[in-house]
Amino acid sequence: YAGTEGPPTSSYPSLLVVESFCQSCGLLRAATGTAGEPRDETKVPVVAKLAGLRFTGEAGPGDLLEHHV
Repeated sequence: YAGTEGPPTSSYPSLLVVESFCQSCGLLRAATGTAGEPRDETKVPVVAKLAGLRFTGEAGPGDLLEHHV
C-alpha cells in the first residue's frame, strides 16, 4: 500500500488480520511462559481453534490495528 494515493480501493485481508493477532499472542506467550511454568524456548505455541471471531470493519492502507487480549 505504500506510495498509493487517493482513497483505499481494497481492504487488508481478514485472514492476515487473524494471522497478525495469532503472532502477537505467540510472542506474548513466548515472552511470559505459561502460568505456573517457567519460560521454555524449546516449545512452540500452536493455535488449533479460533471461535467467536468477529470483524467490525475493514482495515485499509494507513489504518492502525490494535489487538486486545
